Amino acid sequence: SVTIVGAKSADMAIRVPTLSFKVAGQDSADLVRKLDPHKIGVRYGDFHSRRLIERLNLTHENGVVRVSMVHYNTVAEVDRLIQALDQLIS
Repeated sequence: SVTIVGAKSADMAIRVPTLSFKVAGQDSADLVRKLDPHKIGVRYGDFHSRRLIERLNLTHENGVVRVSMVHYNTVAEVDRLIQALDQLIS
């Protein structure tokens, strides 16, 4: 029920370590609020790509959820994000 918005490749020549996604049937703002108690920094919205969000028909669900991971994120933090999403999406 999760759709990645953008390139699905992990190839560093194609994408940056930022992932935008949508969970079917869930408002992106609600999902981010549910992740907040887990102390995971994610955001939601159109991220200055309003026309894309409108074209994808995601305006009424507060756009997409965005996760950014860079050199200072640890594997443990990524695992914590995955565990929290597993709990909230399942």
